[in-house]
Amino acid sequence: MSKQTSQLSFDELINEASVLEEKGEKYVSGPKARRFYERACEFYQSAIAHNPHSFNTLYNYSRLLLHLSQFEDPPNTTTKKFELLTLAIQHSRVARDLWKQEKTEAGEEVDNLFNLVTAMHLKADVLVETDQSDTPECMNLLNEAKELCMLIWDLQRKQFAEVNTQPVPEEPPSQIETSADDEEMEVDDAEYEDMIPERTVTIDGLCETVILSCEITMLIANVLLDTQPLVLCDKLVVESIEFLRSFQSEYAVDTVDLSLCFVELLKSRADLNFTHLENVIGAGGAWDLKRLESCVELYEIGLTEIYKVAESKKSGEEERVCCEVGDYVMEYLDSLYFLYTELNKIGQSNEDAKLGAEKLLTKLKNLFLKAISNYEEAKKANNQNAKIFEKLGDCNLKRLRIYFDAKTRGVLGSNALMYYQQAYFIMKGKDEFTFTDEYRKVDAVRVVMMKSASAMGFVSGKEKERENVLNEIKRQWQGDLAVLDLEMKNWTFD
Repeated sequence: MSKQTSQLSFDELINEASVLEEKGEKYVSGPKARRFYERACEFYQSAIAHNPHSFNTLYNYSRLLLHLSQFEDPPNTTTKKFELLTLAIQHSRVARDLWKQEKTEAGEEVDNLFNLVTAMHLKADVLVETDQSDTPECMNLLNEAKELCMLIWDLQRKQFAEVNTQPVPEEPPSQIETSADDEEMEVDDAEYEDMIPERTVTIDGLCETVILSCEITMLIANVLLDTQPLVLCDKLVVESIEFLRSFQSEYAVDTVDLSLCFVELLKSRADLNFTHLENVIGAGGAWDLKRLESCVELYEIGLTEIYKVAESKKSGEEERVCCEVGDYVMEYLDSLYFLYTELNKIGQSNEDAKLGAEKLLTKLKNLFLKAISNYEEAKKANNQNAKIFEKLGDCNLKRLRIYFDAKTRGVLGSNALMYYQQAYFIMKGKDEFTFTDEYRKVDAVRVVMMKSASAMGFVSGKEKERENVLNEIKRQWQGDLAVLDLEMKNWTFD
């Protein structure tokens, strides 16, 4: 506890935390917003030290930790994100135990549970991303998150039904005349607590829970694929698709978020099939053409659905929806490119495989154009989003893998470099970060620099500049150079 916070009372600490949080909200994102949020966390910590039995304080502290863990500008390191999520889970659990003892407003418990489940899901996702999906903690988090999510769903459905079936009573006319003295009358704190209206469950709240449940299931299926049959993992995702569709039908609701979730579920099924194919081929197995057709068909269904979302987008949704379409297409392209390269190998001795590779090549070219057009439309909506420029660079850099003449590769390399440089300048000018930035905005910059260096390899006259960029990356790198080389290979194409 700092000297500043140790001299304040519990109420003063809570007030300071709220003020700092409001200041952070004004900035929305960026280093200043983050600093205000972190200072608010310090005051919440001190308040908890004063009174460890305050549900609201524990809830607000864990909620803010969860918010910080999802910060993208500036982003967290993986370690920092993991620490924030661990703390958020810890304090949400304590808040839940307190709620069970006090049995206060039901809406508070649902909100706290939702944050707890979200933190569990995100922490499990970090474990998966860091190749720790086989640890007991990962599966335990996901199983508990799924169970609690369905508890939230049951509570919300019950509350929603109660609110929407009760008749609204008419307000009786007032029979009492008020006076100035009455208006200044003090209200007892306990009575005031009772006067606070209960939180109501909305359709949006139900949608959020359905989507969270689906996201958890997709991650569970992905983790289980390492040890369980494909059919079991696929079944889990199919059940989530049925759950989402049933919800949409029962409540007559269709939002962009639900539509995108449906697309993600379809893509999850395709990814599961594709990963199974990769594992079989990697183990020296034969091609399963039926599985291959099923995989492509699932991706195509998802593609059709996400195009529908794009067509129905409203004003103000262009940036987000177009990026979603572009991201889906690019992920599909990665899978198709792998299939294309494998069919090419087989095609040297198999005419059917050769024809299949030629068809895929045409499809790859068309899909790259589709991805680029969507990112370009997103760029029109927001030309200061560095990630959009980076994605456009990725499109051009990956696209040159399917062309083999030096001229075309040079043009695509130049295009990629132009977009990466734009992304780099936006990042540098926006936050004025350095290579010693505590939250390592440099990670994002280093990746852009690596991609730029890769693009320069295809542009005539850029050899010296490319060498300088690579040397700068190595100079600023503080870890194992072998790790850096491995990361660089991800963006090095022949």
